[in-house]
Amino acid sequence: DTLFLMNFEGSVQPDYARGSRSVVLRGGEIVQRGGRFGDGLLLRSGGSLELVGNDGNINPTDGTIAFWIKPSWPGNDAAKYSLFSAHVSDQEYININTLGAGKLGIALAAGKDNDFRWRRADGDASSWKPNAWRHVAFAWGDGTLSVFFDGQQTGQSVTDSHTLSGLPERLVF
Repeated sequence: DTLFLMNFEGSVQPDYARGSRSVVLRGGEIVQRGGRFGDGLLLRSGGSLELVGNDGNINPTDGTIAFWIKPSWPGNDAAKYSLFSAHVSDQEYININTLGAGKLGIALAAGKDNDFRWRRADGDASSWKPNAWRHVAFAWGDGTLSVFFDGQQTGQSVTDSHTLSGLPERLVF
């Protein structure tokens, strides 16, 4: 089931949200005809789009985050870029980001004390050219983390991750 959907057609407001619809945009703008299929969201360096007051827009036990991206950087860029972050606490979170050297993936940290686990699954984006559209999807559930580029699973899946114990207060893109 879809929990949250944003098409950015003339607005940063969600087209569908099972939970909160409160959005804060910092350092970005809607660009007419700038998206993959119409308008798009341009986030400048350091910019973010935050969905505040999460109460049903993400499932902590399993889900998929998928979107079209047109990065201005080459896939093998040494810099690190954050694409999505959802923190329940300092030690419990889902992050989607690059680590440099062509790695783009999902990290999930969860658990407590001796049962804490940090796991990550990456895909190889090193051949990506700047300003080219790519469809990416990052999935979690049943202990598995997976990464998909342009409809194909890429890299290795992690199969022993934990799940988040609660809902994050904000989703940050």
